Amino acid sequence: MYFQQQIDITIGYRGEQYRLELHREHMIVPRRGQTWLIHCDKYGRTGTSQCFDALRFRISGHRKHRMLSTDGMTVEACRPGKDYEPADTFAVTDADRLSHKEQQAIQLLQSVARGNRGEIEVGYSGGKDSDVILDLTRRSGIRYRAIYRNTTIDPPGTLAHVAEVGGVEMVRPERSFFQLIAQKGLPSRIRRYCCEKLKEYKISDKTILGVRKVESDNRMKNYEEPTKCLYYGRAKTEENHVEGIYPILNWTDEDVLNYIERHSLRLHPLYYRRDGSVDVSRRLGCMCCPMIYWKRRCKEFEQHPKMVRAYCRAAQTHRETHPDTDAATKYRDVYQLFFRNVFFDTQEKWEQWLASNDADLFGIRDYREWLQQRFKVSLPDFSENEE
Repeated sequence: MYFQQQIDITIGYRGEQYRLELHREHMIVPRRGQTWLIHCDKYGRTGTSQCFDALRFRISGHRKHRMLSTDGMTVEACRPGKDYEPADTFAVTDADRLSHKEQQAIQLLQSVARGNRGEIEVGYSGGKDSDVILDLTRRSGIRYRAIYRNTTIDPPGTLAHVAEVGGVEMVRPERSFFQLIAQKGLPSRIRRYCCEKLKEYKISDKTILGVRKVESDNRMKNYEEPTKCLYYGRAKTEENHVEGIYPILNWTDEDVLNYIERHSLRLHPLYYRRDGSVDVSRRLGCMCCPMIYWKRRCKEFEQHPKMVRAYCRAAQTHRETHPDTDAATKYRDVYQLFFRNVFFDTQEKWEQWLASNDADLFGIRDYREWLQQRFKVSLPDFSENEE
């Protein structure tokens, strides 16, 4: 494990402020429970030449990724001597950790912007992490262009929140989500064309994004550095190449919540509980997204039953205009097609289920009627269109 940049922490000790700087040459990050002894040549009391003779670090948490985290850190001020006996021990507080992470994020943004001629895009979605990176970008003083890509199926309140934040440019897609379904058929985890058309397309050469590792195992594995080369679309060409910048990559949910409270950020209504407190575990994304787990997706359809009707209307248009596709030939009607799309990840699983006795457990003879009862929504009868 190696440092990717300077670590700079300010510590309160006996009524004085001491500053610790660790640089790339300090190399190895200690494992859980290990002690790391560093001789002092880069730190001291602010404004004076007085220094400790050594600092000893004890990491009570664990190391993640390539950058040293101050989470769970205690610092021992040591007297000179053979064994460096501790003189005092004091902890790095939550406020110290957050200040350090804020400073890291702002320094990253400033360093990336230093050699950039134009504005850097802030990829703004209306979510809590987007609010944090937008605020950090504003505080950094760099030139930026905040852009909200309207997917046409964002949760209620998103457009109002984007307008309330101010200074965010809204970009609309060439076709809405349901127009894409009518043209291409129902999206799925395998056929996720909607992301490419509605969210993941290039506007600027550099984009600041609110990606955080703790949000998923895939992000933990795939994001190691605070910048990354991205390609939008299948072809890896200069035309769709983007440099992704991740100022809060190593932030926890607690860091995000503390930042929101410290800087009095106003969030999307989705994040507020009934008592007005903030729940940062909630995530804002496209309603009824085909990429999420099917049980969660069903809950979202229950919360937004009109989405079921809109999905089925658009899928019916696709069946009528593309009569030779599997969507039109392999399914009894559009409601059986929608049922398969929501409850099964692959065609293979769907066919296995149909061939098994499990299909009888649902007792489904009329998929339209079943969906109406399941999602409490009135659905149109397309039987005449099918004849």
